[in-house]
Amino acid sequence: MARERLRCGWCGDEIAAAEAKVTRLRNDYGTVIERKCPKCDKVLAAYLEEEGEFLADMRNF
Repeated sequence: MARERLRCGWCGDEIAAAEAKVTRLRNDYGTVIERKCPKCDKVLAAYLEEEGEFLADMRNF
């Protein structure tokens, strides 16, 4: 089950997971998926696309 709300570790604001800016970047290791906070524009998560979706399992402080 996908997490619906996230708390940004940088600015502390709670955002909807669907609001996070998602970009795909190619590098020597593969395609990196990067999710950023729409309010402060800092990285929430970055991972290789081949690793799969793990946002629902991430700990949120």
